[in-house]
Amino acid sequence: MRCLVVGLVALMPTLAMAGSVPSNDDWANRIQINPATLQLPGGFSDSQPDIALATTEGTDPILACKNGDTQQRGNTVWYGLNFASPGQNFHVNLSALGYDDIVAIYTGTPGNFRPVVGACNDDGASGFAAALAGVRLEGNVDYSIVVARPAQNPNPASLSFNIRSAPVYTVTKTADTL
Repeated sequence: MRCLVVGLVALMPTLAMAGSVPSNDDWANRIQINPATLQLPGGFSDSQPDIALATTEGTDPILACKNGDTQQRGNTVWYGLNFASPGQNFHVNLSALGYDDIVAIYTGTPGNFRPVVGACNDDGASGFAAALAGVRLEGNVDYSIVVARPAQNPNPASLSFNIRSAPVYTVTKTADTL
């Protein structure tokens, strides 16, 4: 019995150091996206080596686009965006290693989140990755972007997050012709 206790005590620091909670685990600590980066060729990118220790707060929104049980929110990380220019279209892409992911954009604050129309996706890209294409966001509005793994899971889970301006195409023809 004494050997088992010593073995567990010796293992505990290793388990605690194996991963860490992402800095943007909670909405209050969301990573603010610099709007100037959205105009760069690659946009804004962030990589999280492991979101497995990210938590779900009681005020995290229900992810209505989630396949399956929408009440189950899993590990979440947050980003914030506000830009002064007029409305713009954006692409959001995720690359998750070893898990299904969801991305959604909200206005409001914890306990009072309001979903942005058309800005929630589960499995919209290849390999169960989530993606938003051409989402329209208005200027001078505080947006919260949540990335979630559908269920709490201790297995390692890396994340690559990217948001960039989407191209706007001008239609010059006003009538259908043959």
